[in-house]
This record gives sequence, C-alpha cells and structure tokens, in this order.
Amino acid sequence: MRFLTRPFVWIAREIHLLAHTQKDRDIPILHGLRGISVLMIVLFHCTFAVLYLFKEQTLNLHRFIDSIPSLFAIILGFDKAVDLFFLLSAFLLTRSLRQEFLSAQSLNLKQFYRHRIARIYPVFLLALLLYAPWELSTFGSKLWFSLAFIDNFIPTRLIPVSWSLSVEMQFYAVLPFIVLGLERLGNLRRIIICLTLALIGSILIRGGLGLSLPESYRESVFNLLIDKGGRDYMMTLYYPTYARLSPLILGILWAYLHDSVKWQKRLQNLPRIWAQTACGIAFLVAYIALKYPAYQTASIGVFDSNWNLLFISLERFGFAFAAMTMMMLIYWSKGLSCLGQGLSWSIWRVIAHLSFPIFLFHFVFIIPAYAITFMNTDFSNIHEVAIIQVIVASLLTAIMSILFSLPIHRYIEVPGIRWGHRKSGHR
Repeated sequence: MRFLTRPFVWIAREIHLLAHTQKDRDIPILHGLRGISVLMIVLFHCTFAVLYLFKEQTLNLHRFIDSIPSLFAIILGFDKAVDLFFLLSAFLLTRSLRQEFLSAQSLNLKQFYRHRIARIYPVFLLALLLYAPWELSTFGSKLWFSLAFIDNFIPTRLIPVSWSLSVEMQFYAVLPFIVLGLERLGNLRRIIICLTLALIGSILIRGGLGLSLPESYRESVFNLLIDKGGRDYMMTLYYPTYARLSPLILGILWAYLHDSVKWQKRLQNLPRIWAQTACGIAFLVAYIALKYPAYQTASIGVFDSNWNLLFISLERFGFAFAAMTMMMLIYWSKGLSCLGQGLSWSIWRVIAHLSFPIFLFHFVFIIPAYAITFMNTDFSNIHEVAIIQVIVASLLTAIMSILFSLPIHRYIEVPGIRWGHRKSGHR
C-alpha cells in the first residue's frame, strides 16, 4: 500500500520545501504579489472561456456577463495581472543589474543572457511539446516565432500566453543597456526625470495606437472581441511590446526608488494615517483600472469616445503605478505591517515559486475543470453559467495546475536555473 501513498507524501514534501525556501535577498511581500497575479490570470482565463463558449449564443453571453455583480466585474480586467509580471520582472532584474554594476563597475552581458535563457527555455520547450498536438497544421510555421520570442507580432501562437514571454525576452535584451545608460547619469534625480519622460512617452504611444484604431474607443468591447474576433484590437493594443512599456518602465523606476536611502526614510517616517490613505487611493486607482474595458451591457456607452481614448492611454500605466505604490508603502511603512504579513504568508511563496509553469500550463486544465464543474463533457448543451461555477472551475484549474507544476519545477525548472549559475561560476 505504500506505493499508493508515495505521490501524496512527495507532494506534501515539495510544498513544505517551497513554503520554507527563501533567499536572503528575497522581499517576502513580492511572493504574495506574484502569487496573487498568477491566480488572477487563472480566474481571468476561466471567465473568458465562458465568453468563447457562448460566442455563437449572444443572448446567453450577455446574460452571463450581466449576472456578474458589478463589484466583482473587475475579474474581466484581471488580464492586467500580466502587467504585474512585467512590473516585477523589471524591478527584480534592474536591482540585480544595479548591484552588479555598483560592485564591479561593469555588467557581464553573457552571464545575464545565459541566466535568462536557462531560467525560461527548459520549461518553455516542454510547453511547446505539450501544446503541439493542438497546432499540428501550423506548428512548423509558428515554431520559429516562438523560439525567437517574437510571436507577440503574429495573430495566433503555439502557446496561448507566450506573447507575454516574448515581451519580457525582448525587454531583457535591452535592459542591461538601459541600466548602463541610467547609471551614467550619476544622479537619482536625473534618473527619475529620464524615466518619467519615458513613462509619458509610453502613455502617448498607447494613445497614438488607440487613435490609429478608432473602433477601439468608439465601439464596445463586445463588438471588438466577440463580433469582430478582436484581431485588430489585440494586434494593435494588446500584444506588441511597444503597447506594454509602462509597467516595464515603472519596474525600473521602482528598483531605483527602493534602493534609495532618501526614499526609504521618507516612507518609513510617513505618518500612519497618510500611509493608509495613500495606499487606499492606490487601491482605488487599481480597482478603477480593472473596471476598464467595460464588458457589462449596462456599462457600454457610459464613457464617450474621448473618455475611452483616455482610459486606453492610461489604464495599464494606472494599474501598474498603483501596484508599485502599494508595494512600496506596504514594505517601508510601519502603518501597513498587517498587509505585509498577509502578503508574506508561506502559501504565497509556494505559488510564487510555481508561477512560471502554472502560467504556461493552466490552459490545459480549464476544459477538464469545467467538465468536472458541469458534470458534463458536452459543452454544446450548456446554455447558462453562474459566476459561482466559474469560481469553482478556476479553483480546480489552479489546483490541477499547481500539482502539475510541482514536478516540472523540481526536475526541469530548478536544474535549468542551477545549470545557468554553474556556467557562470556561481554556486
């Protein structure tokens, strides 16, 4: 009977190890942010699966979306969790590059790129093999776009979420040179001014992209994504790297502010009421950003074209800026320690360590999760979905993804990371 219990013992041991694995340089609350982000993505894709289920049933689709309580309609904007990944990656890698530069007065570019490849490619190649059966007819033509991490410039891809990896890898390619350029400015104030100008530029770029696609701010999201297939919208405002610059730039800015003694003292000495008020305002900004674009029929037409264009320009910047502000306040301000403790729970550490394979593979489990939830594999007979069923399916998808990700993390991801460090002479 022991062989029957071995898998459960192994799973329990792995979860325990992940929950208690923490490096000295780790910032505990970032595990919480990463864990929350990947769960937001799972919930968003499980919700969006219903939109595709009812793609040919417009009445049922409207009924489903209108059934979502207005307060919780933000789940339709949870795709912005990808912006949190961009924000975190830029923050962590900028800090790492800065520390190397400050200690050696130079950057080892070969080492940096080797680490990125060793961190991403092993699990990514496995994902390509796993998703291949669904894309056999186009596998060869799309493979090179995937391997070169430029598939965010084509309409469809082998791995549904790999466009975001392409954005990150393209960003990684230029980040060391950005850090070198900023360090040569030699003054934090100049660096902040430079990054602020870059942020303004990123907002103007999104505004210009919106202007180039008038239906993006003149029509409802339903018309863009459901009736028209969403190709023009996604290829203009969603997938391209130049449409996603704001959270990446904010991550760089966050790294410089976080390591500034002056900014640390400012936040540490901030009165409790001010810190709590600022955090509350940032949360409200994030909530408003998640409410856009509006899917519910009652919301369509609330904003005129000018307001819609403004939201297109600012939504991703606003969400990422609010998240950055909250993280800085929670980490440095004594008046928000309870939030810091919540984000530092060990369960978040487990999910954060597994976030990359969960992100890549959760799509595989959405259909089985709904089959279990509906107790039905014939989805053509389903004409109504309750929001509680979406939540149950999301929970099942998350659990199956976590269990699937445990061996991938242990036997593929971790060895790849260690290989990258060994090649660089690190332990």
